[in-house]
Amino acid sequence: MSTVDGVEVTVEHVAALNQDVLLKADYGSALEKFRRVSRLKRELERRPPIRRATPDHAPIAHAVSSTGAAAAPALAPKYVVAAITPQALSMEEAKLRRVEESIRVFVRVADPKFRQIVPMRYFNLMLSPAEVEAYTADYLEQTGPRADVARMLLRLVAVTARLTTEMEELKRTQNSRSVWKLHADSLVVLVDMGKRLAEAVDRLAVTFEQDAEGQSKSESLHDSLEKLRERTSEAAKLIAAA
Repeated sequence: MSTVDGVEVTVEHVAALNQDVLLKADYGSALEKFRRVSRLKRELERRPPIRRATPDHAPIAHAVSSTGAAAAPALAPKYVVAAITPQALSMEEAKLRRVEESIRVFVRVADPKFRQIVPMRYFNLMLSPAEVEAYTADYLEQTGPRADVARMLLRLVAVTARLTTEMEELKRTQNSRSVWKLHADSLVVLVDMGKRLAEAVDRLAVTFEQDAEGQSKSESLHDSLEKLRERTSEAAKLIAAA
């Protein structure tokens, strides 16, 4: 829309001026009308007509039932627990090894007064004295009960750390369902690993019940296992509530 001689005009006004009719009209009258057409066209060329944009997203009409009531909005699809595949287990195993190695490096180079506090991405991982000893042990490649306990403690700590990390990631990606699902799938694998690891700890602890030193090792294993069970329980609740 534009304004000529105080009158609002549009493209439609120009199109409505039939030139054949003007040619048959009185010269003086037609000349004034041709001038008006010329002024209208110049004005429109100076101010190109603005087309009203069509909305990209038209308002979504609410579904109405036969009773006239608006239907309830569709709910987000409930999370379906993914199957635990050998590939998923292999990928998680690789992540656990990297976590074990990063914790081991930190514990060995950190100040002995503070190496029980391992900084992770979203939290500080607290290690017990037995876990610190396991991560600084130089006999992990050996055979025997002592090395078995140390390796088991490393794995308990790593799985606990991975569970905590994935739970934090899950909370931070709630607005992105696809990314959220990736972390939920990882938690499913870790919960399964945690349950099987608990069974392995119970079997290993049975072999240490005969002597006092073995009982101490058994207690350290169960302390670490208790922390893992707490994280496993929290993760299972998060998955169930999804």
